[in-house]
Amino acid sequence: MANHDKDHVTAILKVEVRNSDGTLVRTFEKESDSFLEIFLLLLRAGMRGSAVSIRDTEDILRSCLGFSGVVSGYDVRTANIVVGSDNGPVSPADYKLGNQITELQYVPLLIDQPTVPVTNGSYIESKICDRTFNNNTLGTIDVNEVGICVIASTFSILILRDVLDSTVRVLPNQTMQVTYLFRTAI
Repeated sequence: MANHDKDHVTAILKVEVRNSDGTLVRTFEKESDSFLEIFLLLLRAGMRGSAVSIRDTEDILRSCLGFSGVVSGYDVRTANIVVGSDNGPVSPADYKLGNQITELQYVPLLIDQPTVPVTNGSYIESKICDRTFNNNTLGTIDVNEVGICVIASTFSILILRDVLDSTVRVLPNQTMQVTYLFRTAI
C-alpha cells in the first residue's frame, strides 16, 4: 500500500487468471487511483439532496439524484465490473471504458455490501465487488482496462476506471477474476 496514512482509504484492484482446471496462471494487485469525477458528483449530489447532470456510458447527458436509487444488476454487461481493451490514460472526466470487451462471458455478480473487514498485518481490507469473466471463444482476449459501473434508473454510470500496467491475456477456456477492495492502514 503506497499511502500508510491511517486516515487514507485506498481502492485496490486484484486480478487472477486461471486455466480451466483452476490452476493459477497470473495474479497481481494494484492501487486504484481512478475514481472518476462522476463518482464525486453523485456523492455530492446525494449529500446535498439535489440532482446533478452526468454523462452515462452511452454518452447521453442525464440528471441523477446522487446514489439514491442506484442499483446493480440491470444488465449483466453494464452493471458491476466491466473490462476493456483500450490502454489510453485515465482521465478524471472519463464516462465509459475506451473499448468495452463483449467477447468474454460476464458472469453475473452484483455489487456487494462491503464484506466484514479482514485484518492483514498492517492493514484492514473489505471487498467491494468482484466478477468472473470466462473466455469461451477460440481466440485470446487482451484486457487493458477495468472499471466499475452502477445503474441509475435505466442507464449505466462508470464511476471508476483503471488502466492496467500490462496487458492481461485471457486464453481460450481461461477465466479472469477481478476484485475491488477498500484498504486502510491499521
